[in-house]
Amino acid sequence: MIRLRVLILAFLPVTAVAQTWVHHRLSVENGLVQSQVASVFKDREGFLWLGTFGGLTRWDGFECINYQTQDGLAGNRISSIVQKKDGTLIFGIDGGGVSVFKNGRFDTLSIQPVLSGQAVTCLLLDPQETLYIGTFGDGIWILPESGPPVHLTEQEGLPGLNIWTLRAGADGSVWIGTDGAGLCQFKNGKITSWAIRDRGADNIIRAILPLPDGSVLAGLNSGGIRQLRGGTVLPFLSGAELTGKTIWTLGMLPGQTLLIGTSDGVLFYQNGKLTRIGPENGLPAKEIYSHLITPEGWVFLGTSGGGLAWFKPGQLASWSGEIAGTTVLGIAEDPSGTLWMATYGNGVWVNRGDRWKPASFQNQLPDPLIWSVTAGHSGKLFFGTSGGLAVKAGDRFTTLRKKDGLSHDRVYSVCETREGVVWVATRKGANRLENGKLYPPGNPLLEKTIVWRITEGADSTVYFCADGNGLITLKNGRFSVFGKDQGLKGDYVISALKSSDGRLLIGTDGAGLTVVTGSKTEILDARNGLPDNTVYAIEEYRPGHFLLTTNKGACLWTEVNGKRSIRLLLKQDGMVSNEHNLGSALTDSQGRIWMGQIGGLSVYDPGLDPDPVSPPVVYLTGVSVFDVPLGNVLPELFSWDQNYLKFSFTGINLPELSPLIYSYRLEGLDPKTLSGKERTIQYTNLSPGKYTFRITAVNDRGMESRAAVYSFTIRQAWWKSWWFYLALALAGAALVSWLIYNRVQQLLAVERLRTRLAADLHDTIGSGLTEIYYLAEMGRSDSGDPAQTDRHLSRIGQLSRALVKSMSDIVWLVNPGRDSVYDLIIRLRESYEDILASSGVEFRTGSLDVLESVHLTVDARQNLFLIFKEAVNNSLKYSGGTVLSLTAGAGTRDFFIELTDNGSGFDPAGKSSGNGLVNMKQRAGAIGGKLEIRSEPGSGTRVRFEGRL
Repeated sequence: MIRLRVLILAFLPVTAVAQTWVHHRLSVENGLVQSQVASVFKDREGFLWLGTFGGLTRWDGFECINYQTQDGLAGNRISSIVQKKDGTLIFGIDGGGVSVFKNGRFDTLSIQPVLSGQAVTCLLLDPQETLYIGTFGDGIWILPESGPPVHLTEQEGLPGLNIWTLRAGADGSVWIGTDGAGLCQFKNGKITSWAIRDRGADNIIRAILPLPDGSVLAGLNSGGIRQLRGGTVLPFLSGAELTGKTIWTLGMLPGQTLLIGTSDGVLFYQNGKLTRIGPENGLPAKEIYSHLITPEGWVFLGTSGGGLAWFKPGQLASWSGEIAGTTVLGIAEDPSGTLWMATYGNGVWVNRGDRWKPASFQNQLPDPLIWSVTAGHSGKLFFGTSGGLAVKAGDRFTTLRKKDGLSHDRVYSVCETREGVVWVATRKGANRLENGKLYPPGNPLLEKTIVWRITEGADSTVYFCADGNGLITLKNGRFSVFGKDQGLKGDYVISALKSSDGRLLIGTDGAGLTVVTGSKTEILDARNGLPDNTVYAIEEYRPGHFLLTTNKGACLWTEVNGKRSIRLLLKQDGMVSNEHNLGSALTDSQGRIWMGQIGGLSVYDPGLDPDPVSPPVVYLTGVSVFDVPLGNVLPELFSWDQNYLKFSFTGINLPELSPLIYSYRLEGLDPKTLSGKERTIQYTNLSPGKYTFRITAVNDRGMESRAAVYSFTIRQAWWKSWWFYLALALAGAALVSWLIYNRVQQLLAVERLRTRLAADLHDTIGSGLTEIYYLAEMGRSDSGDPAQTDRHLSRIGQLSRALVKSMSDIVWLVNPGRDSVYDLIIRLRESYEDILASSGVEFRTGSLDVLESVHLTVDARQNLFLIFKEAVNNSLKYSGGTVLSLTAGAGTRDFFIELTDNGSGFDPAGKSSGNGLVNMKQRAGAIGGKLEIRSEPGSGTRVRFEGRL
């Protein structure tokens, strides 16, 4: 077991690095609710929860969702966050007690109002899910998973009621940091305390860290860190670096590196070395309130005023300070491990002890514009400058120029082979340097063209990157060309590498990367993953793992066991710039990759960048119908008209922020899986049926999340359902039956009409004509008696007029253009016009226009005509009245006709020798109506018919 040794800081070297380590920040400008982050917590779903002095933020790496008192929180000063196994989140609130968050809703803890308004400073949830609540002024509340709460105060042995921090020990104990009462341990129901009152200590414990060996570190408000070991408090770290600094938080990174969050930056301590990271290293604020360490070694820091910052110590750093803004054209490492840097116009720099300084021999260089620096196998340093080649052997300098046989004074790169041959690449061809003398290259293609870079492979093959002539190789004394005829995408070659598995990688200016595997070539460019088609440098840092530098960032390309992934390192990830330089990349003896860029230098340690422990996580965050969100509970069934659905989802890949590729498919509609970077997808006019929406997320390392799945059904429209079709068929059959029935009834009605007309013609017209015939014969036989002849002729005239009237009634009855109630009333009035005029009876009718639209069948017209003809006859014969009134009216479904007179009236219940009233009622019933006759002696008579239209 590794132990952190007890040391005093005054005797420790403290390194204040000049690099920028901290590259990522979440601030109020990015959506954070407030910039003072007192607590950082990652929940079981992968979301990051940030408790601030102004509310709560949930972050998925893309979007912030903020909560404050108006959303249900008991207060806005969030001091601590824990989560139960069932997913319930618990928030300690300074001045508000405790809030819980479950199923998308906030609530207060069950023991409120005991804690209501309390200053809750810290929370602890042990493996048994017992909740410990530290307060400032009311001691500690303990809430078991079951059973009554327990209150720890001075009466139970707590030395003070002001609690700053709670931490769980490996043995089940709870460690307590107090405000002025020292360090305490609660174990088996007993409290033990230790005062820390040695020189410089203030006994205020702000941070606690139990160590694997059973000891405990205590961070003080002032005075550094103490260690409790074997019941004795010992010095751990103190001295000038921590004097007057508050230790807010303590943590342990993988590899036993101690993290110390202070009021003046964050410190990392390992193996006797203390390194400080502050604002000069990219930290957005110097005071560190809280931290979170992931299993991969990422560090999240909650700051006071700077929001959230995070980084992975040592993984990626960019150099600032004296070289800031310098364009770096080359990097080399000599056998002693010293790093050398070539710059554009700023000479050569050397790195010793993590600091870059100008080389002491600047004035011996032929030109300050240094295109390259090369550490040869012989121990010599070669500097390619705009004024020639400079060779440093120990303290001795040799300069070679065009006058010495160099093809051109601008030297782009140098390669010293294992056999001791030095090749020089210039603006006008290549040269061979042997024993201090320069020679032509021995190949015409290398004599006048620009040669950008020369490298040697593991098999001693020398590669010449020629401008416009492809890649020229030299092996066993023979030159060969790999150009477009051999499958090269572009002839302007600027980098080349023979990989550990035998593949040849050729970087071009504008045509991407050509990968040659045996006789097969493949192109990797901006269409399939590269950020840019110009590949300046190629480094293989592990078998199958390559770094490519371009104009738009560095590319980490992995090709192992047929599985490919491409990641980018960009300025947003901590690089000085996205624009790199020709040949300016080096993998040093520690495995770190140095990259020269426009404006500075970055270093990446792939050893500190393993694949994440787990793949990204994807969640379906919402479903909307016609852009109206459905809320947290998603239905399984939609109606036919809820067929415009939008799905919202998010992938969590924290702490990395590289864009995720989402693969989604709506099974039941999409024939294949679709992909993209958008986090919403909308489907319109979905047909009824069963669907399953399936979404996954893939990060830039090729790791795919588990699928989020949502199944639902859109119901068939009611008019498209089987029962509707059955009902429609039945209704159709009923309609056909009804039409047939009505047609039959119409035919029967016509037949009945014909029969009735025949009977009427026979009974009325036939008998009348017969009677006229006999009267004519009788008149002829009585021709000798003029009086008798006049009587017969008078009778013939009466019968003829009656027959004409009957024929007129029959013609009117069968006329389809006279089928309204209006026509019926007009017919009645016209029928009695002469009689009424001669008898002096006034016939009145109301407004009849509205009755023109009320149509009657032939049966109804005939029966109603006969009913009211009989009523008029009766009134004229028996009532002795002077006024007849005929009125009618119609509603939406029924109508009425009413005849009244002002005659003598009669008793309808009295005996009658005729059948007139009975026949009238029978006729009314035959057409589906009701006839009402009201009369009293001396009060006139009213005959009213009511029927349905």
